[in-house]
Amino acid sequence: MLDAEGRGDIEYRLLRDDVLKHLNYMPGIIAEPRPIHVFLLKVAGLPVPPEIAARFHLGALHDPLEMAPADFPISPDALIQATEAFSSRAPIDPIAQRRAALTMGLADALGMPLSARAQALLPTIQTTQWPGSRPSQRDFDRIGEAAVTQGRHGEAVLRLIETLDARDLDDLAPDATVQFVRQLRQLGLDNEARLLAQQALREYRDPPPLPGEAQSP
Repeated sequence: MLDAEGRGDIEYRLLRDDVLKHLNYMPGIIAEPRPIHVFLLKVAGLPVPPEIAARFHLGALHDPLEMAPADFPISPDALIQATEAFSSRAPIDPIAQRRAALTMGLADALGMPLSARAQALLPTIQTTQWPGSRPSQRDFDRIGEAAVTQGRHGEAVLRLIETLDARDLDDLAPDATVQFVRQLRQLGLDNEARLLAQQALREYRDPPPLPGEAQSP
């Protein structure tokens, strides 16, 4: 396809050859990195260069030293605080509940143990349309279809990276972020799922309140 279009992509050819022949040869600086380059680097077992890590949201997820696979990014205290946001004893705070929905949703997606109270809140959290941007359901369906089809896991990873790259992680709706984490785990990328959850919590930004909504303390 590249030849037919008269386009050159030396980096792609180097990475492709590395994947097929296990040359372990880095292509050097990639002038215009694309998701295919990220995917081929991962398949080849090569580190993601800093310039690509800065370009793609998932770039940092390919550094195995950033977080041990056994670690979870959510502390038990954070989960307790999240459940308190839905307590009937306090005034309803939609902004605090959105933040709590992200925390509890990610914990559930990562398979973390939840208290009975947190588990009881999950149906409400999962059926609420939280503020924030989100990909279309068609985007999620295409990733999910490739993820469960033999021989298409690479395509699923590429689609997931492209879909994430088109959006700011700090502006994603909690339910959309949680769905990305679930899909990473479905692909067997548990460590990447944990790292994406860590990044989402670190970059989280409260949305501006709607008229009449309570302000977060």
